[in-house]
Amino acid sequence: MPKFNPVSLAPVANSAISEARYWGAKTAGAVAGLPVGSQTFWGIPFEFTAPTDEHDLLVLAGTSAVEIEVGASGSHLVFAHFCDERASTTVAGQSADYSNPVITAPGEHLADYVVMFEDGSELRQQVRRRFEINQVQTRMQSGFSSRQHQGLSTIPFRGPYPDNTWGRWQTGVMVGDPSPAVLEVLGYSGFDWVLLDNEHGSVTPHTMVECARACEVTGMVPIVRPIYNRIDIITPFMDMGAYGVQVPHINSADDAKDTVDAVKYPPLGKRGFF
Repeated sequence: MPKFNPVSLAPVANSAISEARYWGAKTAGAVAGLPVGSQTFWGIPFEFTAPTDEHDLLVLAGTSAVEIEVGASGSHLVFAHFCDERASTTVAGQSADYSNPVITAPGEHLADYVVMFEDGSELRQQVRRRFEINQVQTRMQSGFSSRQHQGLSTIPFRGPYPDNTWGRWQTGVMVGDPSPAVLEVLGYSGFDWVLLDNEHGSVTPHTMVECARACEVTGMVPIVRPIYNRIDIITPFMDMGAYGVQVPHINSADDAKDTVDAVKYPPLGKRGFF
């Protein structure tokens, strides 16, 4: 007996992934690239409509509702679903036009899933933004109960990169203590990258060399967060083995250009060489 029984939504599908009228601009672009057909997420099989079908999504907009017949007994119901980036309310101090892809209005009550049993009883579950459901594209803000459809996996930074996975879903950790031993443990644990913190931690250009070596032998990419966006602070980290930087307080195009100048050699930047 199979552990999971996929329930096809083909009979109630009412929209196509190429149809953008329901979504904000960023969501529409992400929806167009969603997988269809038979898929497995986190070990759970799902049956989406075929690429040749006219409709491949079930969209609930406004006060719309739909009934889906399960016709089976079980212990859990697992949904493959997502919500738009645009919020209709302000929650936790975040407005409806909060900068994307940061999650807008976490906790916003978007819908209810109601499970109706044969004996006439029912179970009602709220579906809240970032809790039971999440936006298609987010930045460092995974859901609490929900999960991205693509599972966590480590990718060697030198490749090969199967199915264009590199850059899409990586695992990383932030470290403030410049300990090569700790970095080796993290690297062999499977982290793809480490953010070495100079802004809030004790990582310096003097300790960067050994940190970079520890990352290199374990296949983990070292990124540095410098304390200021200055070439005299950033360039020494790059010279000592950092693969890149995550720079705080970038508030303008000029700020961004200063960062590029610090990490790129001429003619693209002003990083020195001899």
